[in-house]
Amino acid sequence: MYKYYLSIGSNIGNIVKNLDITIEFIKKQDNIEIKKVAPYYFTQPLLPKNANESYYKIYCNTCIEIETIIEPKNLLFILKDIEHKIGRKSNYKIWSPRIIDIDILYCEKNGKCFKVSIDKIECDKNNFLFKNKNVKNNLIIPHREIFNRSFVLDPLSYLNSNLKINNKSVLCEAKNKKHRQSIIMGIVNLTDNSFSGDGILDKNKIEKKIKTFAKKTISIIDIGCEATNKKSKKIDIKEENKRLQNVFDVIKDIKKNTYSIKFSIDTYNPETAENAIKNGFDIINDVNGFKNEKMWKLMQKYNNVEAIIMHSLTPHSKSDIVYNENIDIIKQLNNWVKDIKLKAKKYNIDENRIIIDYGIGFGKTSFQSLTILQNIEKIDSQNFRVLIGHSNKSFMSLFTKASVKNRMFETIGGAISLQQKGVDIIRVHKAIELQKTMFGYMNTT
Repeated sequence: MYKYYLSIGSNIGNIVKNLDITIEFIKKQDNIEIKKVAPYYFTQPLLPKNANESYYKIYCNTCIEIETIIEPKNLLFILKDIEHKIGRKSNYKIWSPRIIDIDILYCEKNGKCFKVSIDKIECDKNNFLFKNKNVKNNLIIPHREIFNRSFVLDPLSYLNSNLKINNKSVLCEAKNKKHRQSIIMGIVNLTDNSFSGDGILDKNKIEKKIKTFAKKTISIIDIGCEATNKKSKKIDIKEENKRLQNVFDVIKDIKKNTYSIKFSIDTYNPETAENAIKNGFDIINDVNGFKNEKMWKLMQKYNNVEAIIMHSLTPHSKSDIVYNENIDIIKQLNNWVKDIKLKAKKYNIDENRIIIDYGIGFGKTSFQSLTILQNIEKIDSQNFRVLIGHSNKSFMSLFTKASVKNRMFETIGGAISLQQKGVDIIRVHKAIELQKTMFGYMNTT
């Protein structure tokens, strides 16, 4: 049995739909099983200097993991045939825009790296692409350009944060790239007392917001039913699940039509988390840091689910329950991450299923929260993916007089800094606005 990682990209036409269609084609092939799909990333084209101006078209990129009995050379023919069916021309020019591009990045056979080097491959059954004199007719696996391309490393490291190729960590290499792109997580609060004032309880408004996020390709949609700010009151599990019921149908509907969007349940109750998983959720986001052993057991029971584990003293952000201001918060977090690593090993949870959140505003003073953001590269993530939720938080009062609802400028500045420091996921309230701004920023660097 072979395991492959493939990259897929498009920058002509409806680039999101092109990726969806490609994945659907691959899914329908005999003897191929899609195991994972990374979020969609929007990136600049990789071009040489003085390239044709018409080539500067934004790409939509992703990576997928598949398992199959098909050997590499025959898989290449199948993928090129799919490109042909979707509309890729055989006489394209090097560096020019393309409706679809599928590359084989990496291969394992029976759990071990399987290297391939084949020169002068003959034409496939459609005489497609390989007749192009501008293209070298060879197949090299692992792909020679993996570590030179952020648009490959970012989605590939999302699929498997533990992956090493030629003794290099894909995640570490991704974090060190200049044009690294973070994933934007959008927030949907099913509450009437959210600190940011964006909570909604009306089912129609909830569905509209989720569908808008999905349409704008917000990669992760985080849904929570209980506010955790210092003025909020705890709700019982029955009420939490009653509110959650309002999103199940729309999630199922969205998942019928897209592969790139994941749904996260923001809860510290295992009962609620399991209910969400059974109804299409992909990620457990626990502000209580998996202190409840039942959360770890859910990860064992549902081995396709991911976890966001947040550092906190309590699941609610209470101003009177914080660390002493003299504590070394960076050292504290380093010790906490090591503890999470030990627990993952204890419960036999694959580390690439875990995302850690340093818990800005939870159990920390404003100065400690700011210290974390300013020194995030000094925290040893132990190769876990890192999520930061700094949006509109109270620590911003250290440097702004803007109200909680009007801290978009400060949130954007923080997000740009976090992206430059290699943070994998940025959780924000105004996700679409931030994605537009970050996308524009990416295109000017």
